[in-house]
Amino acid sequence: MLDLICVEFSCLPSAAERELETHGERVLDVLWTRMYTRAKSAYDEKGVSPERRVALLADPMVQLVRDTEFALAAEALAAKRSEGG
Repeated sequence: MLDLICVEFSCLPSAAERELETHGERVLDVLWTRMYTRAKSAYDEKGVSPERRVALLADPMVQLVRDTEFALAAEALAAKRSEGG
């Protein structure tokens, strides 16, 4: 975990350890948000080859993005249907 934080935030392990001890929840929230943002960007990429698409969808974070997109679309569709009658 420390190595991931060091790479993500460009810091030494000692700084990463202090931040985790002091602000662990916030550090993990920012880390998760950055990972999700990168996965969303990859998922939204246009003109991706079928092979690349398969590789992207093998990533659990990209799968989470996909699941979220489908859930939001289902909610919007359900709301639209309930408005119509």
